[in-house]
Amino acid sequence: MARKLSYSDAVKLLGAKEHKLVAALDRIVGGALLGGVALGVSELLGWFDAKVDFIRLSHELLIKAAEKRSGLSRYSRTERLHAAHAVMVVVAFFEAAEDIPFNLKDLDLTRADQLDLVGVRGLFDRDLPLPTADQSLEAVVLHDMGPRYQVAASNLLHMVFASAAWDRMNETERAGLEHAVHWIPLTAVDKYRDMLIRSAADYPEIRFWFQVEDAKATRAALERLESDLAALRVGRDPDARRADLARRYRAVLDRPIVDADDAPPGLSVPAMREAYVDPCFQVAIGAQVEPSVAASWAPVPVREDLYRFLIGHLTSPVATSEPLIVLGDPGAGKSMLTKVLAARLPASDFLTVRVELRSAPAEADLVEQIEHGLRAAVQENLSWAELGRAAGDALPVVLLDGLDELLQATGVSQSRYLLRVAQFQQDRADAGYPVAVVVTSRISVMGGIAVPHEAPVVRLLPFTDEQVTRWLEVWNRTNVGYFGARGPLEPEVVLRYVELAAQPLLLLMLALYDAVDDGLRQERSALSEAELYERILTGFARREVDKADADRSEADRDDDVEAELERLSVVAFAMFNRGTQWVSEVDLSADLAALLDVEPPGRATGARTPLSPGEATLGRFFFVQRAEAVRDQKTLRTYEFLHATFGEYLVARFTWRVLGDVRRAEEARPRRAAAVPVDDSDLYALLSFTPLTSRGPVLGFLAGMADGDEDREALSGVVRRLFEDASRPHVRARGDYAPVERTVPEREAVYGLNLVLLYGIARGPFDVRELGVRDWPRLTAFWKSQLPDGEWRTLVGAVPVRWVEGPSVELFRWSLPAVDPVPAVVADQSAALRDETWELHFTADPVGNAFRFPVQHLAETMSVHRLRAIVDLALPSPTAAVREVRHLRWAAVEPLVVRHQFRTPPPLGPETLRVLASGPIGLEAAFWARVCEGIGRGGPDRELVALVAEHWDSAAVADLAAVAVVDAWLRLHESGFEFAPEWGVARVLGEVDVETVAALRPDLGKRIGHAMRELGLDADAVWPHDQVRTAAHDRVRSAPPATRLPGSRR
Repeated sequence: MARKLSYSDAVKLLGAKEHKLVAALDRIVGGALLGGVALGVSELLGWFDAKVDFIRLSHELLIKAAEKRSGLSRYSRTERLHAAHAVMVVVAFFEAAEDIPFNLKDLDLTRADQLDLVGVRGLFDRDLPLPTADQSLEAVVLHDMGPRYQVAASNLLHMVFASAAWDRMNETERAGLEHAVHWIPLTAVDKYRDMLIRSAADYPEIRFWFQVEDAKATRAALERLESDLAALRVGRDPDARRADLARRYRAVLDRPIVDADDAPPGLSVPAMREAYVDPCFQVAIGAQVEPSVAASWAPVPVREDLYRFLIGHLTSPVATSEPLIVLGDPGAGKSMLTKVLAARLPASDFLTVRVELRSAPAEADLVEQIEHGLRAAVQENLSWAELGRAAGDALPVVLLDGLDELLQATGVSQSRYLLRVAQFQQDRADAGYPVAVVVTSRISVMGGIAVPHEAPVVRLLPFTDEQVTRWLEVWNRTNVGYFGARGPLEPEVVLRYVELAAQPLLLLMLALYDAVDDGLRQERSALSEAELYERILTGFARREVDKADADRSEADRDDDVEAELERLSVVAFAMFNRGTQWVSEVDLSADLAALLDVEPPGRATGARTPLSPGEATLGRFFFVQRAEAVRDQKTLRTYEFLHATFGEYLVARFTWRVLGDVRRAEEARPRRAAAVPVDDSDLYALLSFTPLTSRGPVLGFLAGMADGDEDREALSGVVRRLFEDASRPHVRARGDYAPVERTVPEREAVYGLNLVLLYGIARGPFDVRELGVRDWPRLTAFWKSQLPDGEWRTLVGAVPVRWVEGPSVELFRWSLPAVDPVPAVVADQSAALRDETWELHFTADPVGNAFRFPVQHLAETMSVHRLRAIVDLALPSPTAAVREVRHLRWAAVEPLVVRHQFRTPPPLGPETLRVLASGPIGLEAAFWARVCEGIGRGGPDRELVALVAEHWDSAAVADLAAVAVVDAWLRLHESGFEFAPEWGVARVLGEVDVETVAALRPDLGKRIGHAMRELGLDADAVWPHDQVRTAAHDRVRSAPPATRLPGSRR
């Protein structure tokens, strides 16, 4: 963690040779600067009371410190900049406080008052903000300085409130004071911002710390870093060793970005200084993101000023206290960034050492790894400690390139590597030899790496269309003569394949591919993904074959190209079957020997160690990235495709070709051998470890290959035969191929499901009974029991399934939804749920028990039908139409459930209610009670009244639901509803037992009386006297339960 400065620290650092200025400031604060005493209340108040002199002297100190540049080292300059910033923070607050209308020292401070002042004192103690290059000026103002000044001003005001001086003020004085203090934070922020921007002329590094606006920066490349750092120069000319090291790094800028052997004859490859394009990037502090999780980067803003950020970081205090971590995808340009940075950092101010971790000893400590990088650069043994001590004015910068290679190649845990780097920086700073460190890595390996909480983390982003265009401008300019009349490679052609073009190394691959016969330009429209990969892979393989000086026929040449692609396919399967994105050289060599019978050549006496099969296969392919690391003096290598889809395409390609070989062998067999199982040794070896669904694009590539194959029917027939034979014991070759450990049942399960997938790819939508599968649940249960959870979940989400009568299932009908509703023909509606819960309890199946959990109590007493009806009707419906269909579906078989699940007001339309009323549910009084409860509530009242009238003669309406009917009719009457003459309030009151209704609902009695008077009816004719009404009420209360609700005269 970088050391934070107090105001006292800053003044003493800046004024080391300005004794008079410092002495004057010290007198203002009562000796708190030079005396080493703690800052007390009286001293702080002295600062306020002498703020005019304090501000003037502080500004003078800043001016004189800015004039002092010669004789400083780069690190000393950074320290002074840090100190100057600390002074600015404090001075801005005092300038904002100039309008406080009284002398603070006149306050009568109690002990509690003094404690309140601690909040103000915190502005001047060792908690001053630390400049970092990862935040803009506005972010610093908004998130740091604004709240800091607000707390200080608030505590100052509360201190005044608690003082005796406040009691002596009149209202006008109090208002003036509150107004003045209220504006201190906003004014202080403005003054801080203005002071920082003005000071950029004297302290230009500040522009890079806080990203102060610079219109030239947005399109600048790292060449701008060199010129701007030269303008900030404080160091002397480098000594011979440092100059030699810098010269060697700088020479890289004039080298081509790819070896000439990787380019077609006659093509010119641009030099690094011309071809390098700054990528966009994001930057965050380690504690703010999970570096390997893409979602955690979503809120981080995208920036385009990489050179500015790097200058700001390397001239800030953070550079020597925390490692800068640079992350990106394969081919994103991480290594090229470190090469360009090593070449561009001025040797006068920086001692740069670039270390390729791939070649450094993995078990060595950091110093030994740095010395290894030095030795590789200058071809002689140099001591890091000695070189660091001799650095003079320069700041040592160590570039550790390829942490991911150290992890991949060795397989040794390096989870604390970055913490060790930070500790190394701390130790060097404590010893007086600070050092900055930059570490690069692939983003995907960072999941298990501990990142220092305050370390800045940079994520390099894919190229934008504009950056692709700028890169192509250089490419085309370099090859004007080569392209000739064909013209340049236009951006719109390359951007058809934006997923590849967005990665710098893959963009170069596309350009190299197009350079041969206009591979991209000759197509008027974009190639499909599979066509593009086929052409790129075949093209590069053909170039490798043609490099061999051999006289061969065109057919032999094609065979050799295919052999190269088969080796690459084994590489792809090595990663696919191990579930990784890379493979070690040792594992790859074993796979090549097991699958293609490729053995390492023997070693001749006196010859160097021959290439392994893995190295011989991949060492020359441009689109394969090799990671290296040295452990126990042995070079370990891993290989990875620059883009994962290359491997996925090769898996599909090799699978389809091996399947074709099986078909041709089967067709060539004599009829007498028909009973012998098909020889599927190669196919079984490849497809019995990992489901084809584990990598999404593989099935898509296979489907594309099937669409273009005229022998699909024959292929599906072969796969059907293979599936039938799979369960029969027979001997297979390739038994030595074992990329991962799998039991025999596991391999049988994986191979069987992969054959089902291949049958669907070749056949199209099919009923599984075509493969002889009579019990699909049993087969899939076997698969599930043998697959890891992740592979199983990927499988069930990848293949569409439709249930059909039989019961059976149909697979690969892609128009189906991912999960279809359970049809009645498949669900066992007679199953006893209680028995099923016992089975789930016994098997402890997590998926089944997840469904069991919410309904386990209901399942003990209900049938499948009833439980489904309850769930179906209880859940919210997406539309009114769906809601009505659900009620109609269940009304005939579960009327009680439908009645209980009614809502108030009823959620159903009149037509649906009419259908329900004509069935068994229409005999339920509760049904009509719910219908009536919906009347007079803003719905289709006229239709509902008509529905009740239609069924008036039913005992369930006028008899059992009398209370609800009277309530509904009165509700309509009171709202002014116009009844049909034959079904008005008078008709209803004449039909029901008003005595009982009033006894059950006394509130209705009063409303009935009012309605009858309004209608001019004779209340005595239907309305009982008080004694009768009381007797009726008693009769209702004492009556035993009955099957009919009281309320009718019948």
